[in-house]
Amino acid sequence: MAEFSFIEISYDPEVVTPKIMSTRLSKLGFIHRTQHCYGPVGFWNLNNCIVLLRSNDSKLPAHISGIGFNGTVEDIDNLNCKLDRDSDFFYIDNGNGIRTYILQEKQIHNVSPTLEASYKIVDNKTTSFKHLNYISGIKMNCHNDELISHYQKIGFKYTDVSKNYGKLTCENNRFTIMLDKRETTNNVPTVVCDTHDIFDATAHFVGVGIKLKTFNNNVHQNFGALNYKIRAYNCRAWGNEKSYTIENFIEGIAPNVDIIFRQRSQYLHIQETTLDSYYATES
Repeated sequence: MAEFSFIEISYDPEVVTPKIMSTRLSKLGFIHRTQHCYGPVGFWNLNNCIVLLRSNDSKLPAHISGIGFNGTVEDIDNLNCKLDRDSDFFYIDNGNGIRTYILQEKQIHNVSPTLEASYKIVDNKTTSFKHLNYISGIKMNCHNDELISHYQKIGFKYTDVSKNYGKLTCENNRFTIMLDKRETTNNVPTVVCDTHDIFDATAHFVGVGIKLKTFNNNVHQNFGALNYKIRAYNCRAWGNEKSYTIENFIEGIAPNVDIIFRQRSQYLHIQETTLDSYYATES
């Protein structure tokens, strides 16, 4: 079954310049690793958070346009994927305007001798930062049977969470797609990243000049020795001292795209309460 690999961010250089996009990603801590030799795509990473950055003529600002998975020939066949010549990956639209990419080494070899032959190295020496570890989920503003069936074909399990959300979880439980039933805009407004140290990550982002959201209702009483740090670093937390998610929020890494970064302990899944809290009006 398919395992999550990367998100794709697309932008039109006539709307936002490549320099601005590079600056935004670099400020977050991403490093430009490779660029396709012929197509307008390149890979950036921050630890195990991977972004495929694509320029196009969509007339749109930067937005999340695709999700990449490591998969098999069977996954490619099940989805009836076709080859994207710009990236040398197989893909198909998920039925709602977001591409699903399947990376399968043998299939790529049929197109070019090796994946490395399609991409030139930009920077393979700079050591990656460690303040974020990996992308663990997204919120998608869409919910319908076609979309659910699409991801079930590559191994996702669907759960009807509430009247507001459905949830798609990959087989190894490391990546979750929260489907907002209230929205039909078919975009991805929120990316969730995991970190081993929420306080170190918060300090890093503040140190490089990234503005984090300020929380007014910031009262935490159930986290023992962590209570002080949660308040001092302006984080949000749910759970208790032994089972928790401690989180923070970066607004507007691209128009209408935000990042939730979090540290978890025995608190496995993305919850609708935490997602919605960031967009609720503070009293």
